[in-house]
Amino acid sequence: RFYSNDPVGFRDIHSFNRYAYANNNPYKYIDPSGMCSNAPGTDANDVCQSASNLNISQKGIDHIKKSENDTGNLSVQDDGLGNPTAGYGHKVTPQDNLKMNDPISQSKADSLLAQDIAIAEGVVENLVGSLPVSQNEFDALTDLAFNVGAGKLSPQNSPGLNAAIKAGDYEGMSNNLKYTRGVNKQGQSLSLPGLATRSAERRTIFRGNIQYKNP
Repeated sequence: RFYSNDPVGFRDIHSFNRYAYANNNPYKYIDPSGMCSNAPGTDANDVCQSASNLNISQKGIDHIKKSENDTGNLSVQDDGLGNPTAGYGHKVTPQDNLKMNDPISQSKADSLLAQDIAIAEGVVENLVGSLPVSQNEFDALTDLAFNVGAGKLSPQNSPGLNAAIKAGDYEGMSNNLKYTRGVNKQGQSLSLPGLATRSAERRTIFRGNIQYKNP
């Protein structure tokens, strides 16, 4: 028996008792984290698997789009910290040849999003290594990598998250998905309410019981 409720929640008649371990059949199944499972009948989004086999789900993409742009304005804008972003949170670089207020077409925004998500997925794959994750966990970690970038997820900058991954501590991973501050051009660390909301939603995604909204 678990000491607390399995956060994945009700999946089938075997998991109705959320204190039961491995569908109440630990001789046949294992559930080392309580966050994902390989038992028959497990929801596809909660199955443990290698990150190398996963891509972010459409629900995960919709969450990123909504979090990065809830106004529908795809043009180059200030991200609130003095940094130009385009489309769905794309960090504008000199190679983009874009300036503030330049219009961005839907197709261009979608192309930039696909590129940035692919980078974030690679960051997650390298971050978790051989640790199995569920689709929900992968979506949440990809959102984190998309939001903060690879540099902030290094062992030096995110020691708690890296330690939890190394220990296979999924609850610890969930507790280290919080990111509420950003750095402006002057190097000042500022708290942004939108990041706090996104962090809370990210943890809910990780735990597998989010109610997604349309982008």
